[in-house]
Amino acid sequence: MYQFIHIETYGREISTRGTPTGKAATKEPHTIQEVVDEAVRELHACPHVASPQVPNFLIGSLEELKSLPSQIDANFRKFDAQSGTRALKKTTHGLLAGVASFQKFEEKIDKQAESKEAYDARKVQYLEDYEFWKQKNLEFLKNKYGTELVCVLEHLDEENPHLHFYAVPSIHPDAKKLHDGYKAEKDYKKAMEKLQTKYYEDVARYCGMTRDGPRRNRFSKSEEKARKATAKIIAKELNNNNEVAITLDNQLAKIKTLNVSQSARELALSANEELIKQRFDDAEKNLVAANSQAAKIREHFQKEYDKKAEALQAQQSAIIAKKVHAAANQLLDNRIKANGITNELKTVLEFLKKEPAILKTVLEASESEYIASALRGSSETFEPSESSEYLVSVDTTQGPITSSQNLYDRRDDFGLGY
Repeated sequence: MYQFIHIETYGREISTRGTPTGKAATKEPHTIQEVVDEAVRELHACPHVASPQVPNFLIGSLEELKSLPSQIDANFRKFDAQSGTRALKKTTHGLLAGVASFQKFEEKIDKQAESKEAYDARKVQYLEDYEFWKQKNLEFLKNKYGTELVCVLEHLDEENPHLHFYAVPSIHPDAKKLHDGYKAEKDYKKAMEKLQTKYYEDVARYCGMTRDGPRRNRFSKSEEKARKATAKIIAKELNNNNEVAITLDNQLAKIKTLNVSQSARELALSANEELIKQRFDDAEKNLVAANSQAAKIREHFQKEYDKKAEALQAQQSAIIAKKVHAAANQLLDNRIKANGITNELKTVLEFLKKEPAILKTVLEASESEYIASALRGSSETFEPSESSEYLVSVDTTQGPITSSQNLYDRRDDFGLGY
């Protein structure tokens, strides 16, 4: 079993210019529409197929493939409008199409008798090999054409199962820019050989295929059989090595995951430590702020308390002053009624009696000799009458009256007793 892959490009119309030579002379040219019609199994386009069947799509869909010719035409018109130059010819190739083929299932092997169990096992193995080959082709095509790969489909209605693939350029509409040979220009043949070699290295050798067929190297049947056996051994070894590599990659990925997980845990722990520290710092800041607020509250209530205390003290002082005022008035009355008060002192005392504020000030001033002497009953100012019923005996041994509070505290000395 040897590999087979082929690519070609197609235009919206067939070029009538020039005469094809070589292998091209034996090919019937096709347009993009004809290629699509053959792929979707339009009856007029696939006379070579005995019983046409709807293809299986691995990438893309039937509707997308059918709309491909009009999409490519729109791409050309858009490019022509944007370029501002002469429009590209309709013979310019706008589609790259390719085919990759798998070997058919051999119903009999070397005309030897085969049990049903052996036949079924061989058929199962063939189907598994075919599915593996399809997956390797999809990987190869995706890596080669990327997003420009628009469709891959499977045909099972011919002798050999095969895949068709289609690519449309995304920048310049000329599909030859995707073709390995045309891109190489003068090195066309060498570039196509590289494509075959690349396909062998990435796909065929993993599937037990040889790169070249027996005719190319003129191998005998026995030699070709040996080559096929060798190719299967190589494929088995490659796949085993590939499985080992995958296993190693998985183990390495697990180790990396563990390392990443460990790093993540360390980062998480570090982040938690930072978070705890941040929260502790925030708590300290909040505590400081709370203490500051509490101090402000205490200061506020202390001021309020001091205000109320001052108000209460002022109220009590007012009450005391009122009592002292009354006592002083009574005292002055008694003194005025007593004998020996001079007219001058009497006038002063009468005036003070009418002015409580001034009286309070005089009482609080220890240097006020007039009122102090009057309250002490000094003989320097007046001579009290011993027989007078208003005579008040003042104990001057306690010192002069120096304030309203002092006067109030010594009310008993004046005999007021209120």
